[in-house]
Amino acid sequence: MACIYAEIKSELKFVADIFEENGIEYKAYNSGVQYNTSDKNGVIHSFYPTTGTMLFHQGNDRRSKATRSVRGGNVFDFIDYLTNVEKIQHLF
Repeated sequence: MACIYAEIKSELKFVADIFEENGIEYKAYNSGVQYNTSDKNGVIHSFYPTTGTMLFHQGNDRRSKATRSVRGGNVFDFIDYLTNVEKIQHLF
């Protein structure tokens, strides 16, 4: 179940703050260890700020659930992918 802002670990709230400042809707899980957001096509992607791992999905339905990971990123790299969906498409 998604966390509310108050349940996010204080050291990870900066990610939620950056998403909000950039107008990106998100759901936080595991006290802010995982953030899920959607790109402009509605496809859900995940960011893990403690490891810098970004998970990108090809689609949301079960038949097109191919996933690619990019490691060593930060929240700004993740936002760049979300706003430039073509970059995500090039991963597949």
